[in-house]
Amino acid sequence: MTERDRIDIGAVAYFEAAQHILSTLIGYAIPRAANDAHWARQLDQWTQQLNNLTPSDKAAIARVHMVDAATLARLVSL
Repeated sequence: MTERDRIDIGAVAYFEAAQHILSTLIGYAIPRAANDAHWARQLDQWTQQLNNLTPSDKAAIARVHMVDAATLARLVSL
């Protein structure tokens, strides 16, 4: 196994957690988007983020963990 073949399990988990955060936010926004332009924009933004998220984009993954996770935490606490 070469250095190139190694899988960083921590990085994979971090990426998958970012996907889960965005998926949860999308699920929260879907029923609200039909009647509210703000939620429709949020739904579109989160969907685009999820579609464009790649394991190599460390900045985007970190943003999900900092910004979008904080949004999810606020929504859960309502």
